[in-house]
Amino acid sequence: MNRTKETAQIVGDGINLPVVLTAHVREINVGKAKGLTWEEVEENFPEIAKGWHQHFKEENKMLKFPKGESYHEFKGRIFSFMRFLLKKRPETNIAIATHGGVMDAVLNVMNKVSNRRFKNGEILCLEYKDEKLHFIKRVEI
Repeated sequence: MNRTKETAQIVGDGINLPVVLTAHVREINVGKAKGLTWEEVEENFPEIAKGWHQHFKEENKMLKFPKGESYHEFKGRIFSFMRFLLKKRPETNIAIATHGGVMDAVLNVMNKVSNRRFKNGEILCLEYKDEKLHFIKRVEI
């Protein structure tokens, strides 16, 4: 998360806005799998590892590592926060520095788009209209 904080501060300084940190847009909580290599995950959690990369599928949406959150819970957390922000400030430009998995979940939940791959530092321009987020463009730095 340090890289995300650093990116947010650079952007905030560049557009003269304060940075507000929140855990609502952190990456998925993988619980006891945190810090493990994928090989260690497969060794320690073989059943979860089998379906993990398919966690967006209906049959796997509740998969989670011990002490972690499922993809369903992850999307719910992010979606709740995005709805809160967008309803609180519908006419305001908002910049969010976060991880690719978070942006994938936002687009997946609100636009039914799944499996988009995002690059570090990539900028996504979205518009909130008719109670939905609409993808405008991607900008690579």
